[in-house]
Amino acid sequence: LSSPAPGPGPSHSSDGGHYESVAHSVGAVHAETRASVERRPAPTAGAGTVKMPVYFAVIGFPVGIDQRNRDRRALLRELWYPEYHNLGVTIRAEFIIGLLTYKGDGHSPDIVQGLYEEHRLFGDMAFVNAREATRDPYRGDPKCTGEKIVAWFQQVVVVHREAKFFLKADWDTWIHTVRLEAHLRQPALLSGPAYF
Repeated sequence: LSSPAPGPGPSHSSDGGHYESVAHSVGAVHAETRASVERRPAPTAGAGTVKMPVYFAVIGFPVGIDQRNRDRRALLRELWYPEYHNLGVTIRAEFIIGLLTYKGDGHSPDIVQGLYEEHRLFGDMAFVNAREATRDPYRGDPKCTGEKIVAWFQQVVVVHREAKFFLKADWDTWIHTVRLEAHLRQPALLSGPAYF
């Protein structure tokens, strides 16, 4: 479901007409969804329930808070986001950030301010009450304990309750989101949860 580089579009598919017809129907869903998103009025205070966008799937990328990870987020926003028309429409991508240092303390005010500004600008970050990667001198680079991932799954199933799929991916995975959605539309028709 993922590849290291952008794959060919639906017209270059090697799996015959099936993929093309599914991709075409997914494209029609995107056009309709995009049109309804563009017509949404801005929420006002005291207006009642705020209508949240409904996504088919949400992909979480655990990333750190240092400059190297800010550069990684910028790279994905610049190259990956515009590549696929369903990103931000039926597929949501989130960068998972732990609100605690690896020692369990809160981040410094300048880091918090930077994260706040980045989220206000892009709106694609998920802040979880978990520690950032541990810094064990015997293990090399910071290692993720999984705490942040578990916290994100606990949060995302509440925040995006109507989504059909929740996926965790590494920041360096190039996901062809149109194909991903086309493949996931079949199991989405099944009743009950699907784990794989």
